[in-house]
Amino acid sequence: MANISRDTFSLTNVMHQMLTGEQVGEPRHYVGLRVEQGVPVLDADLNEAADIERVAARLQLDRFFGDGIPFQNEGFRITAIEQHNDFVIRPGVALVGGMLVVNPHLNLRYTQQGDAHGTAVPDLVPPEEDPRTDLVYLDVWEEEVAASGHPRADARLMDARIGMETARRIERRWAVRVAPATHAIEDVPVPPGHRTMALARLNRSADGRIRSTMIVDERRTDLNVARYLKVPLRAARGGTTIDSRSFADLYDNLRRILTGRIAREILFLPAADHERTVVLLAAQHLLQHSSTIALQSRTHNLNREDAVEACRAATEGQEELLDAIEEHSAGIPGVNTFLTRYRTRLDPLRTRVEDGDLVGAYEAQSTINSWLAIPLSDLPGGSVVAAFREVVPETALAHGVMAVFTMEVNNQLAGNAHDEEIFDLSVEQSSGLWTIGEFDAEIAVERNGSATFTLEVVPHSADPSCVLTVTAVSRRNPAIRSAPRITLQIGALPPVGRTLAYPGSFNDDGRINLRVGQLSGPGGRIIPLTLSNRSTEPADYEIEWFVELPDDADTDDWPIDETDRRGRQFFTALDPGVNHEVISLRGPAGTVGIEGELVLLLTDPEEELRLPFVVID
Repeated sequence: MANISRDTFSLTNVMHQMLTGEQVGEPRHYVGLRVEQGVPVLDADLNEAADIERVAARLQLDRFFGDGIPFQNEGFRITAIEQHNDFVIRPGVALVGGMLVVNPHLNLRYTQQGDAHGTAVPDLVPPEEDPRTDLVYLDVWEEEVAASGHPRADARLMDARIGMETARRIERRWAVRVAPATHAIEDVPVPPGHRTMALARLNRSADGRIRSTMIVDERRTDLNVARYLKVPLRAARGGTTIDSRSFADLYDNLRRILTGRIAREILFLPAADHERTVVLLAAQHLLQHSSTIALQSRTHNLNREDAVEACRAATEGQEELLDAIEEHSAGIPGVNTFLTRYRTRLDPLRTRVEDGDLVGAYEAQSTINSWLAIPLSDLPGGSVVAAFREVVPETALAHGVMAVFTMEVNNQLAGNAHDEEIFDLSVEQSSGLWTIGEFDAEIAVERNGSATFTLEVVPHSADPSCVLTVTAVSRRNPAIRSAPRITLQIGALPPVGRTLAYPGSFNDDGRINLRVGQLSGPGGRIIPLTLSNRSTEPADYEIEWFVELPDDADTDDWPIDETDRRGRQFFTALDPGVNHEVISLRGPAGTVGIEGELVLLLTDPEEELRLPFVVID
């Protein structure tokens, strides 16, 4: 041992007792040193500080990580070669007893270890009779190394400037050994201060050759905390925040809703026993998925990637249930409407899952749950219209100056409607630099009435423009929603209080989806509009509209007839307030994917409304 005054770490620290098993009288858990001023610094102090850090790190790795080989690493894998009684030790790293062990040698053979790192190992001897199982293991220990006078001495430790050794080094040593006729690492005797880890079993034969078919890998591989640690589930966007509890509630609710529908016989179960069983089995499969997802989430065993896969499994389960109902429940009154409505709500969920959008998938599943929870006879229809009505001050936007927008929500729900409807509100902004003030997340609106709320916006000059999207969603039927958007620009007056507006929804790219099937149907694709009559008397309005395509578009592939690309409509004698109108786009099936704009021109007052669109299948 080096010439040291005393080993205070082994005399006092409980970690020495944990590491070596040697009893420490009155052990203390010291975790660091504080050197005082004006006093000599002893070798014992420096050594104890180093031992505390080294042993604490080793114990943590040993107790919380365990032995193994890291992710995507071949460290110490045993492979076969042609030479008898020999094998290759692959390079890499391992963790043994909290100690990081490095093998830098490429294709090091068992018999070369003495030359490679100074550890001689016995020759391997084949069994006299077949068969025999030998255990290959890694033996790790630490040694004190001096500059001279030691088989492993390192002259580089001597500082020639002073001609003496000032400190010794602790070297981590290792050797790959073989225990004949041994199956388990627990059966291998371990010298004090050594730690061992099983690498492979050799099912040996008498001919001396160790073939690849005789080698059974015993290493614990793919050790990686970041890969396997389940980080608590959390995701947020806009007004939606997901954590383990809310995600579990989402699928608990789906399970309860489906169970209730089955109990109340409103899941379109067929009368025939066999067909009824098939549908119930599909429902049971989905119920099991939902229950498992909720349990895994509540026990914090889902991270974000797991949660997306859970949504995928639940989506597939719902698709399987709908397929079973379609195949075996045909002819039951209302089943086709149910399937159509369900699949309409399932399409966004499938898209969000495929995109890996957890928040979008959560919101889409919430929409499905809300719809399923309402008895079929109580589902409201109609529409809701949200709009930007006023702004204060009515001046150009400026950096840091608050603009207060008045938002109006018009309740046009029908179908067994309540006296009052609740609409959930959310706001999304394209620029995170613009500040959005707090607002109520819901608003109550009387039937056929309207209600307002205010939205505080503070512009930021580092991003001179911002697109605001305000979404109002019917709580009883989340499929009914309005999501007006407005583009705000510093230095420009906000475009609020328009007479002509589009109350419908846009896709994620800010376009209206035009389905070929709708365009070619008898009623065409209906485009909803709102006209806000601000006078106290009825008024007449004229709207001219036309389809505008990019200059390089092939108009022969446009799915709307030449004669149906332009139109003019009159709306007369409208009452004061918000009025709902529509125009219809019609045409034969054509090329999917073509894009353009629907341009609407209003006269008196003069306004232009441009609606980007894309044609989809």
